[in-house]
Formats: sequence, C-alpha cells, structure tokens
Amino acid sequence: MVLSVGKTQIGKENFTDRNKHSLIALLQEIQEQYSYLPEDLLRELAGAKKLALIDIYSVATFYKSFSLKPRGRRKIVTCTGTACHVRGSEKVSQELSRILGIS
Repeated sequence: MVLSVGKTQIGKENFTDRNKHSLIALLQEIQEQYSYLPEDLLRELAGAKKLALIDIYSVATFYKSFSLKPRGRRKIVTCTGTACHVRGSEKVSQELSRILGIS
C-alpha cells in the first residue's frame, strides 16, 4: 500500500514502524521532495504512525535541516567563522541580501 499526498508516494509499511529513526528517514524523504515539510503531510504521517502530531513536530523542529516553511530552490550560505568575519563576510552577506532583495 502506498500513501500519496501531492507528489509524495511512500510505502505505507514504512509508516507503521514507531522507531524514531524511521520517522527521521520519512521526514528526510518528504523534505527532499517538497523542500519543506507541509503540515497536511505531517498530520497524515502522525496518523499513519499512530504518533501525536506534537511528536512529529518535536523531531522536525529539533533538526536544523528540516523546514516547516517553503524554501527557494537554491540555498546561499556565507561563512560566519572567525576568519571569514575578520575578512568581511558580514558585508558580503549584506550585499547579497541587498542584490537579491531578501533578508
């Protein structure tokens, strides 16, 4: 049996395992397909795994790699380490934000 929500299709047998590691793998698969974790899919996942929605959200918000809001297709990251800071990385970040019109 396959669970389909939008363009996501995941074998339902993967949903029945209450193991947190399988939950992380499922969240990664959803994140990869959507670039974020849609709420309706998290609700369906919670029901299928017989977990409270708050348990799904606690895992999704604990890991920085998961996003609950849609993201762009590209991710730009600037170095914030000490060596980069000394060489002016903050100015580079500000200029990128200005040029791209993002914050």
